[in-house]
Amino acid sequence: MDMNTRSTKEEILSLLKAKKQMTVTELARELGVTEMAVRRHISKLEKDEYIQATLVRQHIGRPTYVYTLSAKGEDIFPKQYKDFAMEMLESLSDLGHANLVEQLLKARTDRMKELLEQRLLDKPTTFSRLAEVIAAQQQNGYMAHMELESQGNFIMKKQNCPLLSVAEKFPALCDNEVDMYQELLPDTEVALISCVSGGDCACTYRITEKTL
Repeated sequence: MDMNTRSTKEEILSLLKAKKQMTVTELARELGVTEMAVRRHISKLEKDEYIQATLVRQHIGRPTYVYTLSAKGEDIFPKQYKDFAMEMLESLSDLGHANLVEQLLKARTDRMKELLEQRLLDKPTTFSRLAEVIAAQQQNGYMAHMELESQGNFIMKKQNCPLLSVAEKFPALCDNEVDMYQELLPDTEVALISCVSGGDCACTYRITEKTL
């Protein structure tokens, strides 16, 4: 955004990004506004968790607050984590290490499975386990929900794929997730019937309870 059109809050965030830490007095001097005006913006930014304050004791005079960006504040600035991760996976594959890429993707799914297993310890039924899996994946940004087709037959839909660019290049990621759901829902048969990485509007799984 052009410096002339940025809001005071945005300028404060940019200054903290550049200077790492600043006091109200320093911010007011840089911005050419009063300390009272800075404090109003600081209060709002701190409430919204974009910045954090640390009380610093000085040799002379009263302690003063120093402000820095929080993790949330850092996240508003452009990052290239996704591009970097994708480039690393592609480079490994291009260098003849396709097996290593598959191991890395499998390890990622295994970590997810371990976290989900902890949430399923007190969930004895297929319905309760599936509902908990969907709640967890909803929190992970998958826009997941469940539909009941008939007794013992469920549909799980995930309308967002946070790792879409990876899944499009490395379909083993999707296969790993099918296997993961199968292991988390051992009394069912899990089938992937549509996939976002294949151009569908959602990743859809048919989950059918096994008959005795």
